[in-house]
Amino acid sequence: MNTPPARREVAREHRWNLERVYPTDEQWEHDFKLTADFAAEAAARSGTIGESAASLAATLEMIFAHRRVLDRLAVYATHRRDEDLSEGLYQDMASRTSSRITEYAAATAFLRPEIFALDDSTMAAWLLRPELTPYATWIGYVLRYRAHTLSQPEERLLAMAKEPMAGFRRAFGMLNNTDRPRRLPTIQDGQGETRLTNANLAKLLESGDRKVRADAFSGFYDELRGNVDTLSALLDGEIRTHAFEAKARGFASCLEASLFPDQVTTAVYQSLVNAVRDARSGMHEYFRLKRDTLGVRPLRIYDALAPMDSAAPRAYSYEEACILVLDALAPLGAEYVENLRSGLASGWVDRFENRGKRSGAYSGGSFDTFPYILHNFNGTLDSVFTLAHEAGHSMHSLLARRNQPFHHADYAILVAEVASVTNEMLLFHFLKHREHDPCSRARLLNHLIGDYRATVFRQTMFAEFERSIHERIERGGSLTAEYLSESYFSLVRDYHGSAFDFDGPDLAIQFEWARVPHFYYNFYVYKYATGMAAAIDISRRILSGEPGSRQGYLRMLAAGSSRPPLVALSEAGIDLESGRPMAAALSQLPGLVEELRDLVLA
Repeated sequence: MNTPPARREVAREHRWNLERVYPTDEQWEHDFKLTADFAAEAAARSGTIGESAASLAATLEMIFAHRRVLDRLAVYATHRRDEDLSEGLYQDMASRTSSRITEYAAATAFLRPEIFALDDSTMAAWLLRPELTPYATWIGYVLRYRAHTLSQPEERLLAMAKEPMAGFRRAFGMLNNTDRPRRLPTIQDGQGETRLTNANLAKLLESGDRKVRADAFSGFYDELRGNVDTLSALLDGEIRTHAFEAKARGFASCLEASLFPDQVTTAVYQSLVNAVRDARSGMHEYFRLKRDTLGVRPLRIYDALAPMDSAAPRAYSYEEACILVLDALAPLGAEYVENLRSGLASGWVDRFENRGKRSGAYSGGSFDTFPYILHNFNGTLDSVFTLAHEAGHSMHSLLARRNQPFHHADYAILVAEVASVTNEMLLFHFLKHREHDPCSRARLLNHLIGDYRATVFRQTMFAEFERSIHERIERGGSLTAEYLSESYFSLVRDYHGSAFDFDGPDLAIQFEWARVPHFYYNFYVYKYATGMAAAIDISRRILSGEPGSRQGYLRMLAAGSSRPPLVALSEAGIDLESGRPMAAALSQLPGLVEELRDLVLA
């Protein structure tokens, strides 16, 4: 039976190099003990902020220094935990780090209220002082929150509540990544028996064998439906925590609260939904083309990822994937490529699936570590694009950390998704330019349209669902399994169109909401869609050689949070509020579908 290896069986060269963070668990424990007094040291600064500009600067320096240490500890503990979620040692280390960070947040809850207590003229004069100049922009961001910040005791309580309120997300993660995979069945996939996992479901649904697709779909969702009551209770609890904090801070809604840090209005969110809904016909036409190409009626939801030709898909080695990604990113300049090449060769990436490993992919790390990448590389074209995607995040982090101080080295997710998808678009154009075989070109077009489906249409569908479940809680309702499944299924039908009959086995898709971790992230998913729209425009201008386009894009990556997200995007030539990037991206879809039709039906 094809089952992932145990973590201890994974070759060292295939693992990320977390020893660069801490060579041993014992050295992590040593540094963790050193943080025991951090909260007390920070709390001792309470009441001193208003004494002088120098006192405020000293407090900020101490807090940022402490946070750097805590971040480094968290990277080691959480990344080790994600290697095997069943390993109790690293669960404990991650939990202790989370508790320490929560304790520290409570101890520093005085900071914002004391900054807000300073009158405007005093603050304006202080910001001219040399000791506060490095923090002027950061303080400006903080002052935006004045109307949404509570008293010091109330802020302390909210900070203390963070960890217990995170229990819903943690429980979902354990159920989804550890408990459920133990109960998933095995299927015959042409190479013997394969046990279903979160990580291999998409690959099996991309199989050219319809029986494999059907068995994988039914096996996965039959098991999932047995958990929906528990998962609905977890999601209900998570959304209630969002509503609680938004209301406590005086926001009109959870959506408004989530958009506030990025200085984005709810109108941007609604315009995204409207634009994608208006463009659904292009995606519906793609599904009709897939139905006709596959020669199946009705098209089933498990056929949505099926290849549109009978030839076996090409398998890529990890080494090939690295070469392709590096070559594709050459338009971003030699320095960008060499930095990435060095990272890929020196332990940034944890490459392959193993038992208990967190599913999916992400880019992690902290200011003082590598920008680590967790991957579950499986040799598919999608997996190559995932490497490019996460490399985009990691290079964004590297450039921001090299060009900004700690307090400006982070960046908003709204900007982050532009960096990742720009890499994907450059990879697509690189592969398309070098491929002359009609079948290979068709597969690339199919991949790009699949990106539209996954990144624009699917994420906007998620965004609609996310808004609806938050609004239901805000109106005093509850999130039962029945309500969640009915609401989700209605959106699936709207976004997928008439190529599907949505009866029989398709009905199981109504439970998909129960396996989506992003619904616990508080209005995160819409940023994927806006990120792809911006990335399409940026990559087009870079590849066309538009003067200053590459330099502007790299400035955006290096900016971190030193500028508001929409201002940073403007450096790369993107005006997200105008809606033009999304309209331009969506306008290309019908032409891509028509080009694909010419290739597959020739």
